[in-house]
Amino acid sequence: MARRYAYGLLSALTLWGSAFAVEVEVSAEPLYTLVFDTGPGIPYTPLDTTAADTVYTVIDSGYTVWSHQWKFVSFHLPTTVAACDCLYVTVAAVNLSYDPSGGQTGISMDFFPHDSTDTLQFSYFPNTHWGHYYTYDTLRYGDTAVHRTYLNLDTYFRYILNRDYPTCRDLIMAISPTLSNDTHFVLSSTLYWTTQALDAAPEPRPTSPIARITVYPNPFVDSFVYDGPRTRFRIYDILGREIASGFADARSKVSLNNVPAGSYFFRADGSYRSGVIMLRKVE
Repeated sequence: MARRYAYGLLSALTLWGSAFAVEVEVSAEPLYTLVFDTGPGIPYTPLDTTAADTVYTVIDSGYTVWSHQWKFVSFHLPTTVAACDCLYVTVAAVNLSYDPSGGQTGISMDFFPHDSTDTLQFSYFPNTHWGHYYTYDTLRYGDTAVHRTYLNLDTYFRYILNRDYPTCRDLIMAISPTLSNDTHFVLSSTLYWTTQALDAAPEPRPTSPIARITVYPNPFVDSFVYDGPRTRFRIYDILGREIASGFADARSKVSLNNVPAGSYFFRADGSYRSGVIMLRKVE
């Protein structure tokens, strides 16, 4: 009887403690997209920094030069690492690997802790990350997937981070394809931080009804029709370059008669069920 009471008390205390934990969503803040080359005997060579949302890794035919475009984002942590119970990260992206039948692809996530005792300047250099996590998925060209750091290792992430960077308050993440000759269009990145320090963590954001947006016809020739709530929109090519922007209401006509045939992305600002839609322009 005493043993049963002890087990019951322990379970009650465990439930009572976990009831005060809250999972805080932290949206990524964009830093830059870095273009660089590597390869056997080739020093690390940054080529350019852009604001593109496309990431890729391409190897030339002789396997001598690897060209990369990686997107860097930052997360401002809601508490100190010591107050964190567990954490994980997701990256939503569209697969642009040219295998229409579907193939194995994925997203790599390199993490760079920003310790408050370190300099405030972040400088990237290959293989200096704190943690490297990746996914493998079978996706068709144009599929959207939410990639997640390894399931069931969330508390281990926090343990390693706390061991190595106990005063870390910012986490920087580099997003890239897992496999060579892959390309992805990055939609969003989110850190999920579980803590019991309610006074230091913001309240969970209230949920609101999710509106649906559509475009038609798709494929289109010169223009298409947007249907959904009023929004500011941006249209990108497959390299992540913005080619058009504006505002649209329900059943607004959007013209793209001055761009060549190909694949494009229509991106609406706001919380929509389909915030990014892949477009196809034909002759």
